[in-house]
Amino acid sequence: MTHYIYLSVLLLCLLMPPLQADETTQNNPPNVIFILADDLGYHHLSCYGQKRLATPHIDSLARQGMLFTDAYAGCTVCGPSRSSLMSGLHSGHIPYKRNGSFVDLTDDTPTLAEIFKQAGYTTGAFGKWGTGGLNSGQTPNDRGFDEFYGILDQGHGHRHYPSYLIRNNRRESIDNITDAKGNTSALPADRKNHTHDLFTEEALAYIEKQKDNRFFCYLAFTLPHTEIIATPETVAEFTSPAGWGEAGTDYDNYTAETPAHIAQPKPHSHFAAELRMIDNSVGAIMKKLKDSGIENNTLVIFTSDNGGQLQSVWGAAPSIFFGDNGPLRGGKNDCYEGGLRVPFIARWPEKIGAGTTSRHPCYFADMVPTIAELTGQDAPVRSDGISILPTLLNDPENQRRHPFLFWSHQTKSRLDHAVRAGKWKAVKRGNLPVEIYDLETDLSETNDLAAKHPDIAAKMQEVIDREYHPDRSKPSPSRNSPVYPNHPE
Repeated sequence: MTHYIYLSVLLLCLLMPPLQADETTQNNPPNVIFILADDLGYHHLSCYGQKRLATPHIDSLARQGMLFTDAYAGCTVCGPSRSSLMSGLHSGHIPYKRNGSFVDLTDDTPTLAEIFKQAGYTTGAFGKWGTGGLNSGQTPNDRGFDEFYGILDQGHGHRHYPSYLIRNNRRESIDNITDAKGNTSALPADRKNHTHDLFTEEALAYIEKQKDNRFFCYLAFTLPHTEIIATPETVAEFTSPAGWGEAGTDYDNYTAETPAHIAQPKPHSHFAAELRMIDNSVGAIMKKLKDSGIENNTLVIFTSDNGGQLQSVWGAAPSIFFGDNGPLRGGKNDCYEGGLRVPFIARWPEKIGAGTTSRHPCYFADMVPTIAELTGQDAPVRSDGISILPTLLNDPENQRRHPFLFWSHQTKSRLDHAVRAGKWKAVKRGNLPVEIYDLETDLSETNDLAAKHPDIAAKMQEVIDREYHPDRSKPSPSRNSPVYPNHPE
């Protein structure tokens, strides 16, 4: 009966009126920088248990702020996860759930950027968008961002040395020479500018320009996502230490099993360098805030769009070698914890306690109501999220909790779901029966308890049946949106 009582109490909490941020916060809301890594696993950071290399700048962010142990992405793959982040809907309610090239947003819900604009912020996005291509009406500039520089389409993001990027809905050359299909050149001399460095430089310039204004900066990296290739300067910091086992192994000339990516003779060194590049960029952002005198009134959030890669086609060897998801089962594309639970760190000096840890379960859909409350606005009517501002401000007694967290993951051939309600986690893979796990005693989801708790399994199935909404009619790919080869699902 305890699980029924738990769900009933949480349902009552969900019906409570929205909480309000303290008056000081509403009168002086902070700048917000939201940094999103791509396919960064739960244990890829040393502050989350990574042992093979250190991520000192991100570790410092955690020491100066709050580290979440039970934070989740919006979905187990890129596009739907980002759609959840921007719309405030969970992935069972987003309009299009496939991780494809078509539009993942609609005008039915305001975006995170539009919430900021309503509060008078300037807004900039740099990096990977992945939720609407050119002429879709759903590019960053269409949906609340004053400035955008980066990649719109999923396939484009698989190349770290493409020939161009998009600036405010226009293509702009970045001086790299690619092959005939737009893939990274096998000749190092053709690779002039790594996209990660360009994203970081643009974000730094934006912060400098807006330091006297109230701003939102969305910095969405494409690392450590395949292709596994870092800058030569960063790779030079790693000399494949003993035990890394690169020479003479099956990983020699690693290509992620697709002709779209160049051969990679040292995948471990390059993956380590990609993690270092992410960490260095976080360090550069924090230095810019300090040098600009605005670090004390800037909320910085760092997280990942889904769990670490496990499929060989997406770079299994280096991701797994660096601990990817630690004890969590599965990874990207799975509705187990390894595909959904992600690093999540928040820093806001004098507001968020330094060196604190939160076990509050939250996910990407919570960001829209959190920002609405932070900026003194009502949350959108259509939102599956609950503001986590009380948790950030060390006010756990006033933190409302979800009766459940819900996810759907849809591919060409299968539809999966997951539900978390308190300590209980349900996973439904395709047409198979619901699996039930107790996360308090079985974080690795190895012991399916559905047979012992058929009542819980039945309740979870009810949630799945109610919360999953089929896709709308599939929209056509954006006109004039680039088409990229070799982009497996």
